[in-house]
Amino acid sequence: MVPERPRSFIENAVKAPLTGMFTLKKPPDHTHAKFGGLTRHQWSEQQIPTIADEKNTIVFEHWTLHHDYRHGIDLQGTIDVPYLTITAVNNFIVRFLAIENHFHSASPLSYSYADIEYWGPDANAIIEPDDWNNLSSK
Repeated sequence: MVPERPRSFIENAVKAPLTGMFTLKKPPDHTHAKFGGLTRHQWSEQQIPTIADEKNTIVFEHWTLHHDYRHGIDLQGTIDVPYLTITAVNNFIVRFLAIENHFHSASPLSYSYADIEYWGPDANAIIEPDDWNNLSSK
């Protein structure tokens, strides 16, 4: 609807007088008439409930092992839990150890906007151990 114009790194770079190092300043976020007077970010956030409630986005619980690391083995997964808690991670480990192989559920998962409390980019970020005592009882 409103194509982004390519931004030049050079025009957004600011040289620190003391160090001579360059840092990038965030360009201003403009409002657009086609977005109802909203910024691109505001309009995108406003679309989340509509897209979620269509339930066209599906995910599958799954995990994969990657043996091609130089040191160690990588385990990547998507698990169906409301929050990544110590209990959720430990339960996943027990499930993984039962098969110790790739897994892909046959049951598709899709959620409406009301099903998920927070739709931000870090919705399932693992918290630091120092924050474990601050967990709510949800």
